Amino acid sequence: MSSGQQSEDTLSVQVRFLRQDCEALKKNLSEVVVQNSEKDEIITQKNVFIFDLQTRLNDCEKSFDLLKQSHATTRVELDRLTKKNRELVSERQQMEKELSESWERAREVVAREEGHYQATITAHDSTLISIQELNNNLKKEISEAKIKIDSLMNIISEKDNE
Repeated sequence: MSSGQQSEDTLSVQVRFLRQDCEALKKNLSEVVVQNSEKDEIITQKNVFIFDLQTRLNDCEKSFDLLKQSHATTRVELDRLTKKNRELVSERQQMEKELSESWERAREVVAREEGHYQATITAHDSTLISIQELNNNLKKEISEAKIKIDSLMNIISEKDNE
């Protein structure tokens, strides 16, 4: 074999190995491209997921801020209503006290008036009895006067007849 032929064969073997290496590299590169494509898809999905989570977090923060504002407003309203309730309870207690005192005074007045009324009834009863006695006495006197008048009339009639 000549040295040129040997060189050519060596080169041919080297080219064949290089082609095999290139094919293997192409195959590896295709696999890497597929893997990168899959990784890109996963990264895209993760980015979409992260964006969705960020959006939800922003919505939650807004809701939380609104809730804090609402809580603060509710707290202020609760404090106002609590103060108003205390005032109303105090007013009610004062009114109950005044009503109790007024009721007690009314009872005293009623008791006094009842005593006066009872005394007035007793006095009226006594007056009525006295009036009835006077009435009976007057009836008697009228009856006696009628008898005397009749008697006088008889006497006058007799004298007129004479």
